[in-house]
Amino acid sequence: MFCPNCGKEIDDSSKFCKYCGAKIETNQDATKFSSPNVDFSKVLSIISNLNFIEKVFPSSFGLVLLMFLFPFVFVSCTIDPTKQISLSGLNLAFGTKVGNEHIQSTLVLLVFLFGLAAFVLSIIYVVKSKKLLYLAIPSGFGIVNLLILIIFRHNSINQLNEQIVPNSLFNVKLSEVVTIDFSLAFWLCLLLNLTGSIIGIYLIKKKDYV
Repeated sequence: MFCPNCGKEIDDSSKFCKYCGAKIETNQDATKFSSPNVDFSKVLSIISNLNFIEKVFPSSFGLVLLMFLFPFVFVSCTIDPTKQISLSGLNLAFGTKVGNEHIQSTLVLLVFLFGLAAFVLSIIYVVKSKKLLYLAIPSGFGIVNLLILIIFRHNSINQLNEQIVPNSLFNVKLSEVVTIDFSLAFWLCLLLNLTGSIIGIYLIKKKDYV
C-alpha cells in the first residue's frame, strides 16, 4: 500500500510511514470509528416496554380530540371552483352556520364525546388506577368511533347522490354540482381511534386481564 501523506510505498502491516512518520489508519481502525456498536435490543426493549406503551395509550385519544380543530371536510362547487368551504370537526360536532343553513352532525358529535371520554378514562388508567375498566371502555370507544366515522362518510356521499337540485330545464343530482372531500385530519382521526383500540387490547392481553 501507499502512504496517504507522502505517497511512497510501504508495507501493508505498517502502522507508521517509515519515510514521513505519518500514522497509517487501517480499514479495521476506520470501521471502529465509523460504525459504532449500537445495541438495538435496548431500543426494542424500550418500545416493547409496557410502561412506555401505557403512556402512549392516552396520547392516541388526545390526538383524536386535537384533529377536531382542523378541517374534516371540504365542500366545493363543481360549476364554480372558487366557491369552497371547509368544516372542522368542531364545526360539524357543535354546529355552524353556512349561509342560511345550520350545519351539524350528530355522528361527529358522538365521535367527539366518545373520544373525550376515552381520553379521560385512559388518563385515569395511567395516573391513578390500573383497573380493566379503564382499558376496556376506551378501547371500545375507539372501535365505535371508527365505525361512526365510516358511517358518517358513507352517509355524506349517499346524500349527495340522492338529493335532487331543481333546475330551470331539468333536475340534477346534488353530487353533480357539489363535491365533498375528506381531509387528512378526518383520516388521521379514524386511524388514531383504531390505534388507541389496538393499544388497549394489547395491554389487556399483556396484563393478563383475560
